Amino acid sequence: MQRFREYPILIMLAAGVILFLRIIQGIAQSSPDPILINRNGKWCYADRTGKIVIEPQFKTAEFFVNGFAAVWDEEGRKYLLNREGEKCLVPYYSANWFSEGLLKIKVETKCGYLNEDLETVIQPQFEYARDFAEGFAPVKINGKWGCIDHDGKFGIEPQFDDAHEFSEDLASVGFGIDPQKHGLVPAEKYGFINKNGDLVISPQYELTGKFSEGLAAVKIGNKYGFIDRKFF
Repeated sequence: MQRFREYPILIMLAAGVILFLRIIQGIAQSSPDPILINRNGKWCYADRTGKIVIEPQFKTAEFFVNGFAAVWDEEGRKYLLNREGEKCLVPYYSANWFSEGLLKIKVETKCGYLNEDLETVIQPQFEYARDFAEGFAPVKINGKWGCIDHDGKFGIEPQFDDAHEFSEDLASVGFGIDPQKHGLVPAEKYGFINKNGDLVISPQYELTGKFSEGLAAVKIGNKYGFIDRKFF
């Protein structure tokens, strides 16, 4: 008994790990998605009994999410794979999974979105695009960021130098960018808007995180902290 009293923290940590693994196992067993495994250096997928359902053939592969998985062949081509093992070569941007039923793509230099039937529902027209969250996706067009809805219509007109996904009804937006820099460049200061596009927290932060449980991480100078929704 003395030995157990000396290591209460380790015992609690071990119990927590066991509980976490059991939760993950339960989720995996209830999911219809195949399990990613490696056989002789090739990636493939098995069902819950361990039976191979999609043969070893991929150089690189990822877990299934919402019925699809991203895989790469020996030549480095990237495909979208469904549960039946059917591959679809689609023009990818950065996403490997769907957000609110839509997938970001990039055709040449323009970004758009596919639905889960792999149909183009928002035509490639944006310079950059991010995931959908709470009904909106930040997109960049003509050098400015705004937010579109699932129909591809602007709910918040392009006016920001940077913009991120909504979380708890607020989204971080940036102001001020060095005109000599190109690509996804961080803005000088960030604040937050609501879903009407109103600036509710003034731009004063160098970095911001998303709101979660009423708090968002922010950076001013060399210091990090958290703000709450009562800030405004």
